[in-house]
Amino acid sequence: GTGTYKLNTTSVSLKKQFSPRLVTDFTYSNEDYSDPGTDLFSDYKGHMSSLGMNYRFSSRLTGTLGFSTGKRDFDKTNLKNYDVRNYSVGLQRRMGSKLTVRGNVGYTDRDYEIGSNVDTYTYGLGLKRIMGRRSTLDLSYAYTLEDTFYAQPLSESPYARNIRSEEHTSNSS
Repeated sequence: GTGTYKLNTTSVSLKKQFSPRLVTDFTYSNEDYSDPGTDLFSDYKGHMSSLGMNYRFSSRLTGTLGFSTGKRDFDKTNLKNYDVRNYSVGLQRRMGSKLTVRGNVGYTDRDYEIGSNVDTYTYGLGLKRIMGRRSTLDLSYAYTLEDTFYAQPLSESPYARNIRSEEHTSNSS
């Protein structure tokens, strides 16, 4: 459709260094999306809270832990409303003065109000190379596996039947 798409995002972040080895950060974000279309899933509101920690084991090795939780609610239907939790762990190793290698694994659990669940597993690798005084090359790769479980086929969901019934009633009047 034509019109204006709007995404308003606000966030606040707080970092705290507890020691020369330990740094934590907390971030809260809120988003409000509107779409000029008539799609049931076009407008939503959501929020996310995340907590991260970096721990330097040595001058060359750093570990990271992350956790976040959030929610997304659609304005026109609850068919795709969900709660989400993300977990991640990673390591970063300096291989010299100019090269850093990193790897991470993550897990996301998304629970939909209609009874379905999506589990996502992510694996990542990266290289960062300082090329000179003013340039850096950063290469990253991520591989994601998604496992979806629906308690019943979406078309059989009482929520979907109810929505179709409401659409038919409003279109025939």
